[in-house]
Amino acid sequence: MQIGKHEVALTPIKVKGLKLDKDSKGKKELYVDAKGDAVSKIQIVKGEYRWVYTETAKPYDGTAFKSYKGKPINKFEKTNNVETYEVEDIGVMYNLVENEATYLVTSDSLKQELKELEQAITFKYTNGNGFKFYKAVVYYDHNLDRVLMRCFRGDLTKIDLSEKPQKEITAEEEVNRLSLDDMEVWSMRVCKFGYKTNDECPSIGTNFCGGCESCAYYIEVEKWKHITHN
Repeated sequence: MQIGKHEVALTPIKVKGLKLDKDSKGKKELYVDAKGDAVSKIQIVKGEYRWVYTETAKPYDGTAFKSYKGKPINKFEKTNNVETYEVEDIGVMYNLVENEATYLVTSDSLKQELKELEQAITFKYTNGNGFKFYKAVVYYDHNLDRVLMRCFRGDLTKIDLSEKPQKEITAEEEVNRLSLDDMEVWSMRVCKFGYKTNDECPSIGTNFCGGCESCAYYIEVEKWKHITHN
């Protein structure tokens, strides 16, 4: 490429996102149950499919999760409450790549605080749509007289920016530094109708009651640990 009188070489910098488990050909994503046992979707008849355990072919009626290092993973919950954050120079954005989302932030009190601070606040952010973690930078823009939040996925200060010829440079997304325990699923048995004690259940003392553990409405549900955003 030519810029003015200068001949320049361009090397793309790409962010490496969460690498989910795939089959041996590296094409199809793998799925597991809540315990990490492999499940697969098979076609029964044209237009009708069902989940089965991959090894035994026994039917699986639960939720199929995408697999990450052999463990079930669900979409990250949207960040709705930021209790702690970092205060950084607004210029931190110059070291970040892949600004995938920009938001207008409306808050008179925050606007005034950032105008006086003359710095940005940063924190980890997820939008609840998938498996991406962002570094959110919230700052007051003097030219626009508005507060903006920009979300980035890569940090140039954490990669080797060698000027030797290469096809591309890879920046690792922060999500790859998460502990597997932060994404682990756990399950519990609960009453389908929301009864929390035996005394609340109208079947207690009747011929229909054989105890919660044998009740058809005492089901297993899957819950997810909250991801730590800070």
